[in-house]
Amino acid sequence: MSHFNQALMISGIGQYHTNEADPENPNKKLTPYLTITWDEILELVYNPQQVDKSHAQWFIPSVCLSRSFSVQEERGKFYFLWADLDDKNTPKLEDLINILENMDGFDYGWTLKNCAIYSSRSATQYHQKTRILIPLSEPLNGDDWIMAQQTLNDKLQALGVNADRATERTAQLCYLPNKGEFYNSISFQDGSYLCPLKDWAKEIQDKRDELIAQEIEL
Repeated sequence: MSHFNQALMISGIGQYHTNEADPENPNKKLTPYLTITWDEILELVYNPQQVDKSHAQWFIPSVCLSRSFSVQEERGKFYFLWADLDDKNTPKLEDLINILENMDGFDYGWTLKNCAIYSSRSATQYHQKTRILIPLSEPLNGDDWIMAQQTLNDKLQALGVNADRATERTAQLCYLPNKGEFYNSISFQDGSYLCPLKDWAKEIQDKRDELIAQEIEL
């Protein structure tokens, strides 16, 4: 994975940042996308931005420079899985770490696989809101990535952690660390890297078989 640390993933500032024309809004302002690397994300984990969400930086874990869901699904090359935990019962950071250590295919002896965990800007003392970023051993195409994202969220749910399923959409924005009153973060960089097509092969194959069965039924 070390040579992936400099992969230039699409990024932008604020939810309206786009560089793609809209035929229904020809006067829409277009702004070239930014890019960001894993090393730069890790820097933000410990030295987060501190801005209003309208000016906050986001990224999509793909090197394809598009915010189109269909384009990302067709041409995306994804280097991360991620989870967005905003349920009112989201565990505190230290408890979440213990939960992740019990996730099938994710533990690595005494340490977690490579990942970063951080609170969102709107987290409160009694309502933890957390994002998990998980770099992969090798990039995935759009189809494989969707299956891996679904499996990640399934596994979190099985452990009692409810994740926002919107992360299963290929162009869903992941907001980068943005310091709020109750910001907290940690990263693990000494474990092995997750390889969903290997570590979660059975779960992903089961999903593919289910899709095929649905297509046959239709």
